[in-house]
Amino acid sequence: MAGIDDQATLAAAAADLAPESGRRLDTVFRVGAGIFSILVMLIAWELFARSGKVTPFMLPPLSAVVARIYTDAAAGRLWLDLGLTLYRALAGFFIAACGGVAPRSDIPGRSGAPGRGCLATRSGALVS
Repeated sequence: MAGIDDQATLAAAAADLAPESGRRLDTVFRVGAGIFSILVMLIAWELFARSGKVTPFMLPPLSAVVARIYTDAAAGRLWLDLGLTLYRALAGFFIAACGGVAPRSDIPGRSGAPGRGCLATRSGALVS
């Protein structure tokens, strides 16, 4: 009887381990697939940029981008340049959002109360 109980205990332990090892293997494959796809994209970027089909101004090679980031970081200009880039991008998004949500009354030739821009509410009070 002791042998039967040991086999049942072993079978139960194996059944408990199977889902855990399957989940662990699934996680490894998911992480590996993510890393692999990013590496493929980076290699394709480098190869396409060096193929001559686009100018380096439009798509610089990855190696040139990494070298420039390293140079800017070593010179202490990286954070300033990054801040200016983010400022310009956010200003552009803000201008586009204002143009996209402007009421029809701001368009010449439309009826309605003029002067309600992107920062005005229906009551005319400015949103802060």
